[in-house]
Amino acid sequence: MFNDFEINKIRIKQTDNNLLTLEEKILGEYKDGVFVFAKSENYADDFGLQWENFPKTQFDSFSGKNISKARMEEALQSDLSELRDKKVLEIGSGSGRFTEILAQSGAYVDTLDLSKAIFVNQRNNSKFSNKIRFIQSDFLKVPLPKDEYDYVLALGVVQHTPDSYQTINEMISYSKKRGESHF
Repeated sequence: MFNDFEINKIRIKQTDNNLLTLEEKILGEYKDGVFVFAKSENYADDFGLQWENFPKTQFDSFSGKNISKARMEEALQSDLSELRDKKVLEIGSGSGRFTEILAQSGAYVDTLDLSKAIFVNQRNNSKFSNKIRFIQSDFLKVPLPKDEYDYVLALGVVQHTPDSYQTINEMISYSKKRGESHF
């Protein structure tokens, strides 16, 4: 099942009270369909508030336009058909406008956001839950394996991080040997 969580072939265990543990250490919790590895308050809180109030503003499926799809096609220089069955790490997903496009394209997506917007994303895209793991975490501290993803995406995000240079270097470290990082 795609929602199982592993780090370097070691499975994270979910306790009866939804805590996520690795080798007896509590890493976070599983809450409302989201793997939570972030502190409850952080510098991205205002983004969560924005997406709580306007959850589908940028969704192509809501607006009837292809603005988000066109933005992703431009970033990837592709018609998105190459995403089918590929592993994608999406950083700073907000309410999930690109998550929706990725899932519709057939990708398997680990989508993460530091803010509570990840819960909005989960509600907006829960119909694709067999293809998506929703993760609330600081990207620089997320417990995911390196060299794992065909694509690492941070569209419109890097400038909002405390250290853009570190963020870009970390993005590259999550890509497979011939993987791609786009921001």
